[in-house]
Amino acid sequence: MCRVLTYLGKNEIPISKLLFESDNSLIHQSYDPKLMAHIQNLAGFGMAAWTQNSFKPENPFLYKTEQLPFFDKNLYALSQKITANCLLAHVRGVDYKTEETVVQQNAHPFMYKDFKLALAHNGSLADIIKMRPLLMNEIKPEVAQYIKGTTDSEWFYAVLMSQFEDPTKPISLEQAWDALYQTFVIFRRIRETLGIE
Repeated sequence: MCRVLTYLGKNEIPISKLLFESDNSLIHQSYDPKLMAHIQNLAGFGMAAWTQNSFKPENPFLYKTEQLPFFDKNLYALSQKITANCLLAHVRGVDYKTEETVVQQNAHPFMYKDFKLALAHNGSLADIIKMRPLLMNEIKPEVAQYIKGTTDSEWFYAVLMSQFEDPTKPISLEQAWDALYQTFVIFRRIRETLGIE
């Protein structure tokens, strides 16, 4: 199962404190068997970090890799220099199967160019491959053009972003909640149509 870390605070802190420094830090959780249920998180890492002290502070610093985060010297060095008052980080876990695709495009969080929301997901949706043809009918072409990966999470993100008139404009909490609800309705309807529990 994946691991997700979020931080939202008034004060900016070095992201190394969140990612590396505590005993139960996100990176530590990705490899310590005592902190894992049944799999290790070996399928990539990603983060979106917002800081008011950066150029264009409304846009996050995005970092994604299919590499193992605990061996990523670049991530470690960057985490020492970047501070954030908002962070969304994700370590991707997958089942040990040859069908899994471990590439940078499948690393979370998902946030398309100029879009205002980011998404990281913990878990998996059974039979997502069967759902894709019907899901494509729910995704706006201007959103679909950005789909690059194969994960259920990215398809969920694309459907979610399609609920907004323009996902590049500011989004209120109420609008985000309504869009999330509608996305669940769509997924449930498609799963029922296909007979997927």
